[in-house]
Amino acid sequence: MSTEASAGTAEIQRTITAALSMRHGRTSMPALTDLDRQLREHVARLLPEAEKTVDGLWRGSIDWYRQASILDAIREHTRPLPASPLSALADIEQRARHCQWLLDQHAPPG
Repeated sequence: MSTEASAGTAEIQRTITAALSMRHGRTSMPALTDLDRQLREHVARLLPEAEKTVDGLWRGSIDWYRQASILDAIREHTRPLPASPLSALADIEQRARHCQWLLDQHAPPG
């Protein structure tokens, strides 16, 4: 992995860690909104490589079905952040888990 890719991966991981640790501190809507924006950017960056990889799998295989289903869930989770901090936090955590899966399974080549 190149230094640039490593730095990008580290940045994504920091954002995921911050998002998943929000529950343990005071959460404000501005902080949640900022994390949501960052996570959406990371997902948008990671998604094309994941789609390319999954498109290369044999359609109908268990692996293709499992990964395609997760990608569908990630694509469908695009609704705006709810106004309630608790609901927003739940959405942020789900987006962080999606981002972690993309990073773990389909990190960009380095």
